[in-house]
Amino acid sequence: MESVYESVHDVRDKCRGQVLEGCLVQRADLGVLDFSEFVLDRVAFKSVGLVGVRFSRTLLLANSFTGAQLRKAAFHGAQLRSTSILNSEAIEADFEGAAIEGCKFFDSRFANARFVEAHLLNCRFGGADLHGATFERATIMHSQFSDSRMVNAQMSGVSFRGAVLVDVDLQGANLYGADFRDALVVKADLRDANLMNARFEGATFVETSTERADMEPAARALLSGRRAS
Repeated sequence: MESVYESVHDVRDKCRGQVLEGCLVQRADLGVLDFSEFVLDRVAFKSVGLVGVRFSRTLLLANSFTGAQLRKAAFHGAQLRSTSILNSEAIEADFEGAAIEGCKFFDSRFANARFVEAHLLNCRFGGADLHGATFERATIMHSQFSDSRMVNAQMSGVSFRGAVLVDVDLQGANLYGADFRDALVVKADLRDANLMNARFEGATFVETSTERADMEPAARALLSGRRAS
């Protein structure tokens, strides 16, 4: 049976080797802790306060955050593998330079979150609020921002400026006012997406589906694979 911790003191005592593994942390406010350069392995955080907590250069393996408060949490340079964030509040969370692989982000709020220069591989966002989030200069591969069983991603005002997107599913996403300037988009699915008022200057789209997408007539020139001007 996994260990259960319900106070910041229990967690602090357990973390003395900068390793926390195989446990459940619930109903605790951990806002005073710093998990930078830790190893978090198979840790379940449930209804936990992590507002502004640092996970800089932390290795997170098969963790879950359910009903967590992650506003302004910092994951700078962290490695997240097979980790999930579910029904959580992650407004203004910062994943700059993070390596994120095989992770799930469902029914959570990531408004104004930062994924600048992050690397996302085989990730899924379902029912996520990404309004105003930035993926500038990020690399996103084989990832999904829609789910037939859930509400499509709300991504109005999101920025992919200078990003590289390869095999990314954005079908039905609300991308009103999104910024794709200088982005490289290869084999993406933008069918039924809302791309009104989006910016495409300097972007290159290759083999990308935009059937039934809402966009200005000039933007449809991207179907030919030309750079937007």
